[in-house]
Amino acid sequence: MKKLTKILHLLGCTFLLVQLSSCELLDFDVDSDLAQIAAQMKLNFDTAYVYRGYTLHVIPTFEPDSLNISDVYYTSGDTSVVYVDMKTGRITAVGAGWTKLYVESVSARIQDSCTVCVMDPWELQQEEFPYETVFYAEATVKGAPMDNNMVFAAFVGDECRAIGELLEFYGVKLLQFRVGGDDVFGNKIIITPSEDNNDNEEEEEDEEDEENNEGEKEDDKGNGQDEEDEDIWDIFDDDNEGGDEGGEDVEPTPPQKPQTIVFRCYDKKKLKLYECTLNATFDGATHGTLSNLYKMEFK
Repeated sequence: MKKLTKILHLLGCTFLLVQLSSCELLDFDVDSDLAQIAAQMKLNFDTAYVYRGYTLHVIPTFEPDSLNISDVYYTSGDTSVVYVDMKTGRITAVGAGWTKLYVESVSARIQDSCTVCVMDPWELQQEEFPYETVFYAEATVKGAPMDNNMVFAAFVGDECRAIGELLEFYGVKLLQFRVGGDDVFGNKIIITPSEDNNDNEEEEEDEEDEENNEGEKEDDKGNGQDEEDEDIWDIFDDDNEGGDEGGEDVEPTPPQKPQTIVFRCYDKKKLKLYECTLNATFDGATHGTLSNLYKMEFK
């Protein structure tokens, strides 16, 4: 009977302790491993755009805030694009491309990842062009006005043709783009070294032909009508072949269309890339004035 009484007394005390702890009257230490089971990790960005050669840091935060997790390790999905210091999270953008960055805590058994896009720096490959399409524009980025952390550029295809210059006249801030092209359609004409060499060889051959022709003319003086007739028939033969000089066919020049201009904005502080909602056409004209700026919206 005494044993039964003790058992009941112990059960009553246990029940009372449980009730007191649930009412937060008593505070018990909880195993840290159990606390970290519900821990969550969040990185400071989901997708980061960065110029090749630049560096940045990936910073993880944890929930709940009271957690102090020090064993965090960083790995790169492609070291040819991004190199990352395993312990510090310092990222170096090595080559243009996309890759994933992985962050993990072994003790807390949690991990997170983000995407990194490495871009070639926006630079003009050719400073001056014979033709230009000019824009005087007012720009908004995600509905907000432009600031000094933003870089604006105009692209034709994959080539940067203009860097937006931030100007201010009479208190009005605007962007100026001078988009260049080698012809009226905005194309860029590239002459390879091999073509230059061929041109030089053709010029030398033409000079030799002229010298030979002058010598032949001296020899041909006094010849009869027969040779003149042969020359006439040679002309008719060339016409029948349908070619130009020497009877060679010349491919017709395909019709060209105006090039499309795409505007982009890079926020160096937020590591975000935005594109203008409307594209333009290279037409050699000037768009926008101080009183009526060309509207650009980046999203």
